[in-house]
Amino acid sequence: MAILSIIVPIFLLISAGFGLRRKGFITDDVKNFLSKFVFYAAFPALTFRSIASFDFRTTMDLPLVAANLSSTGIMFVLSFGAVMLLKARHKRGALHMGSFRSNQGYLGLPVVNGFYGAQAMSRAAVVNGFDSPLSVILSAVALETYGTRAGGSRLKELGAKLLGLVTNPIVLSSFLALLVAYLRIPVLSVGLVDQTLALLAGTSLPLALLSIGCSLEIGKLLANLRPVLAVAAAKLLALPAIAFVLSYFVFGLRGSDLAVNLVLTAMPTSVSSYIMACEMDTDEELMASIIGLTTFASVVTVSLLQWALASGLIPTT
Repeated sequence: MAILSIIVPIFLLISAGFGLRRKGFITDDVKNFLSKFVFYAAFPALTFRSIASFDFRTTMDLPLVAANLSSTGIMFVLSFGAVMLLKARHKRGALHMGSFRSNQGYLGLPVVNGFYGAQAMSRAAVVNGFDSPLSVILSAVALETYGTRAGGSRLKELGAKLLGLVTNPIVLSSFLALLVAYLRIPVLSVGLVDQTLALLAGTSLPLALLSIGCSLEIGKLLANLRPVLAVAAAKLLALPAIAFVLSYFVFGLRGSDLAVNLVLTAMPTSVSSYIMACEMDTDEELMASIIGLTTFASVVTVSLLQWALASGLIPTT
């Protein structure tokens, strides 16, 4: 199974972080360093390199991209309203991000390749090139909205939140990469630049997974089991359902394009959500629980989705 071969290494790294923290090899100082390094250096490098490498002008599939982004946007709005009902403000950002932000890059692309081949993966890569900056920006907006760091007057608090949004390193790297890709600026053709970004980007996922393992608390997961399960249902079931309605009835997608969009939106919560949770004033332990549970459960839900698509239970024609 394509998804199982990808998820098992993820759980091994999360387990390694969990074990190293329990044995005292990873201290709070080390954990804080890892999250800051990934947030300010590794993930911005990964984001910039992945987006800047696409030629959007020649590979753009507008209906597929629009269906994908619309699905993410609708879930963002629905979950934004739902989490506002929570009294625990510190938990809102984690629960919100967990509902709409999909791991379409690291997990989605190889899964699509395993299910439908390289041509479908190339279309999925373009979708991810647009989904990544959108998800980052929406996450930053939500976290700044829910955050409580500023204090003082409403105007001062709003100013601080806007400043936090526009200076977010992952948001900045997304905008810069989109500009570079659109203008076809050959930044990545410079070997020194490309290799430096590649080295930084290569550290992002393993370090982020180790950090997630460090913060994973079984007691925390059990104490918040109901909201975590609700988020998992929204992410793994409701979001693909929304994507199907939009793809099939609104944007007229059929065949592999329809299947690709459903698989991408059915991916578990993005690993980078945890790093943003650490650095932007939300419950990082709750975020780690959501990522762990959705990743584990996606082995079942994505497999069932693929079976339903292959058997015709979900129409694609």
